[in-house]
Amino acid sequence: MKDELNGEKLYDILKKEWGYEGFVMSDWGCCKDAVKSVKSGLDLAMPENPDFVPRLLEGVPSGEITEEEIDNAVERFLRFALNVEKQESTLSPEDCHDICREINEEAIVLLKNEDDLLPITKEKYKRIAVVGEFAENPVIGGFGSSTVFPDEDQVESPLKFIKDYCGNDIEVEYIPIYQTNEYLKEPHFTALKYMPIFEEVDLVLMFVGREVSVETEGNDRVTSHLNPLFEFIIKRIYPRNQNIVLVAQSGGAFMNLSWDHKIKSIVQMWLGGEAAGSAIANVLFGKVNPSGKLSETFPTKTRTDIDYPGDGYKVCYDEKWRIGYRYYDLHTDEIWFPFGHGLSYTKFEFSDLSIVNTENGFSVECKVKNTGDKAGKEVVQVYFSDRVATFSPPKKELVAFKKTKLLEPQEEI
Repeated sequence: MKDELNGEKLYDILKKEWGYEGFVMSDWGCCKDAVKSVKSGLDLAMPENPDFVPRLLEGVPSGEITEEEIDNAVERFLRFALNVEKQESTLSPEDCHDICREINEEAIVLLKNEDDLLPITKEKYKRIAVVGEFAENPVIGGFGSSTVFPDEDQVESPLKFIKDYCGNDIEVEYIPIYQTNEYLKEPHFTALKYMPIFEEVDLVLMFVGREVSVETEGNDRVTSHLNPLFEFIIKRIYPRNQNIVLVAQSGGAFMNLSWDHKIKSIVQMWLGGEAAGSAIANVLFGKVNPSGKLSETFPTKTRTDIDYPGDGYKVCYDEKWRIGYRYYDLHTDEIWFPFGHGLSYTKFEFSDLSIVNTENGFSVECKVKNTGDKAGKEVVQVYFSDRVATFSPPKKELVAFKKTKLLEPQEEI
């Protein structure tokens, strides 16, 4: 928006009409001219720019900006900074680590689990192979503003916890064929030397993911496909062992349909933070029953109907509401795993649905029963469909969701 329009909204609406007493801060690198930005209502430009103060000092004698306008911005920021109350955290580092683990466990999504390959038990498996350095050095977060720097001794290795679970009952073969943060470091011919091992194990746990440089801000991904080396290895493991579990570390959806039929189980662990190791191990070995659901559609192909990347100067967003799952509901042939999808190690049954009209809208209730033999949680999702609209609405829209408590086998709420 133009500076004058920003000024109208920030001064007249935000600060005067709404009585906002805080300060206005820019996003990183958005301010190109200190004088115009401050006159338009900005109080703090981020990050620090050594050219801004000299520019403001030039603007006062030239009449472009007044000392009063500068003082107003400084006063707002100082008022905030001097009145912030120091708060002592009641959480220890150990408490934070446990919370991180719990969040990760709740978010992990079981996308696929043919032949009940998971969870891993000593009754089913005597020897397993863990493939890829992602198992030892996981990608715990994105790059850029989302980067965090936990203490190195706090970052968990999935491999360590897998070995702890296996103990003396299950033999673990660790095969770091490929590295975590490099695209194609391991040559194809080198990977072939590990192939005989896969004929001797009962299960293959293949940890894959995107490099940190891809999970970043400031630029778009070039492709939604994962490293082609993964496909190369999968296609060579498959003739030797069909019990393959794919454990994916990524911040968003990925596509690799060419090898989907060769994978019996897929676990999306996202970017799990410092406690990712114990969280994913708890899910793989059944201590935690996965209950996460997809917050986006995993497609079979990249959309080609949108105006992107535009003409180099502008991009026209004319798809309106036809984005995300609302678009894929109209193109179901492009869905790999749908929005809201997520499996469990147990089964659930919904019954006694009721919808009551209230003063504030509608109240939706139902019974949920765990009909399987393992304790677990389920997410009830409520979608709305407008069948009498005079315009073209989405087929359905998510309007509410709620996760149950942990339900024991045959328990109903």
